[in-house]
Amino acid sequence: MIPPLPPLEQQHELYRLSIEEYRFEVNLTWDRTKYYLGFNTAIITIATGLLKLGGIWHVNAFISFLFLSGILACRLGIKTITTGHQYYRRTIYKKTLLEEILGLAKPRRSRRKQPHDRYDKRSGGT
Repeated sequence: MIPPLPPLEQQHELYRLSIEEYRFEVNLTWDRTKYYLGFNTAIITIATGLLKLGGIWHVNAFISFLFLSGILACRLGIKTITTGHQYYRRTIYKKTLLEEILGLAKPRRSRRKQPHDRYDKRSGGT
């Protein structure tokens, strides 16, 4: 047995909340992506600049540590962004279900006249 739908006002409130959740997920994932891109760019830039000082084993060990931390940060970034995208897809799914319940997912009818309609009205069907 299918449970009854909530009142229309509550349905619209749920839809508004789903839109807010969608925007939140998009902004959160984009902010995290910007952070990881900036952080990894900084690590690569610093490590590449320090390569000019190479030769001393202390410096080479530090450079290796920087590149290793860049690789680890990249993997963490990939995992975080992938998880954010999964949350985004779930949010889209919920929003789409609410649109179908509210009847917002129906395609609009085209207002353009079809070629046969134009000829029918002007020339009496010829």
